[in-house]
Amino acid sequence: MGAGMFPLLVGALLAGVGLVILTPALFRVGPPLPKPDYWPLFIVLLALVVFALAINWFGLIPAIVLLTFTSALADNKLGVVGTIVLAVALAAVAMLIFRGALGLPLDPFKWPFS
Repeated sequence: MGAGMFPLLVGALLAGVGLVILTPALFRVGPPLPKPDYWPLFIVLLALVVFALAINWFGLIPAIVLLTFTSALADNKLGVVGTIVLAVALAAVAMLIFRGALGLPLDPFKWPFS
């Protein structure tokens, strides 16, 4: 037995439980599934690309703010004030975790044109 045996057994057990749940669901009759809305998926993927590009150019805090505002376009339930509060809170927590607790050398702000 090696270090990977436990994760392998847990994964196999979860796959088996998934098959047990899936099998009767395939034979059940019900209403047709609604067509999925791909716009929120596209917006969230775009937000990840914006974050990946912005963190190198502008730093951690502006990248998180851009990520939050871009991903907020996928769903308008939060509102502008809620999005601002969420962006500030996420940036503060990210700074505490990545700079404070983990000691990663991420710049909070960068100027890309220097």
